[in-house]
Amino acid sequence: MSEEKPLMIVGGQYAMEKEIGKGSFATVYKGYRTDDKSYHIAIKAVSRSKLKNKKLLENLEIEIAILKKIKHPHIVGLMDCERTATDFYLVMEYCALGDLTFLIRRRKELMENHPLLATVFEKYPPPSEHHNGLHRAFVINYLQQLASSLKFLRSKNLVHRDIKPQYLLLATPLVGYNDSKSFHELGYVGIYNLPILKIADFGFARFLPNTSLAETLCGSPLYMAPEILNYQKYNAKADLWSVGTVLYEMACGKPPFKASNHLELFKKIKRANDTIIFASQCEVEPALRELICSLLTFDPNSRIGFAEFFDNELVNEDLSHYEIDEDIPELENKSKDVIESN
Repeated sequence: MSEEKPLMIVGGQYAMEKEIGKGSFATVYKGYRTDDKSYHIAIKAVSRSKLKNKKLLENLEIEIAILKKIKHPHIVGLMDCERTATDFYLVMEYCALGDLTFLIRRRKELMENHPLLATVFEKYPPPSEHHNGLHRAFVINYLQQLASSLKFLRSKNLVHRDIKPQYLLLATPLVGYNDSKSFHELGYVGIYNLPILKIADFGFARFLPNTSLAETLCGSPLYMAPEILNYQKYNAKADLWSVGTVLYEMACGKPPFKASNHLELFKKIKRANDTIIFASQCEVEPALRELICSLLTFDPNSRIGFAEFFDNELVNEDLSHYEIDEDIPELENKSKDVIESN
């Protein structure tokens, strides 16, 4: 797509520039508002030709309907939507730092491209040079931001059903809100001068009260609750298993269970018998280990519930002592783009 002739959408209010991500059904472009070129956006373009069955089209319409209804600081917002004869265009918040996977597995690349991340990793380095796990400041910060968004979703009887690092996008710290008080007054939680986590991609989400059961197999196997892997009915607690896998990966640099398919993954989780192995180089404090194990409990009836999760000491810990006192570099217009998940 030529940058000299960007594609205008939604009555000419937005312009699409370069591609920054691609998936099976959608392509994500970086764009801007035509009345303010400094206002960056992400545009998720979904071709109707790729939605070859009614279920795929229904999932997209559900995603649009859900995103229109929910506004939360730690959920990627839908700003606008346009349907044409050939495509759907979803105008979304732009998250310049990609997703949590980049932060965990490709941090050297991110540090080279982003002055901000070089600063925060210098302040909060990983536990060891050869360890992909994140510093405790990142782990607890993103635990709190994820919990905040989940609490909001539960208040709307929503279950995401596909929580994974690739759908946890990272936005730059708020420009002009360079103090903790302003940050928290806007509804954000955690550390104000770290990248901000936002849940994205509601293609599998649905309205599901805490006690309701669903049967649909969906989501990403590595982060999927065993009851879903085994084609059993499941409730909203399936999201808590996924939170446990994300927490483990942030702390240890890799998912807690790996397998080549759904069945093998389910068998491996069942054989573990609720014993979660932490590698020796994985420095995880007792309180965090306990929380991860309570989330990665095979039987959903024995798994920690939402009320207990939201009341957890780590979810409510005061993180102000982690805030970086010195000025951190401005990111915008000084860094390369990161490919985002879609």
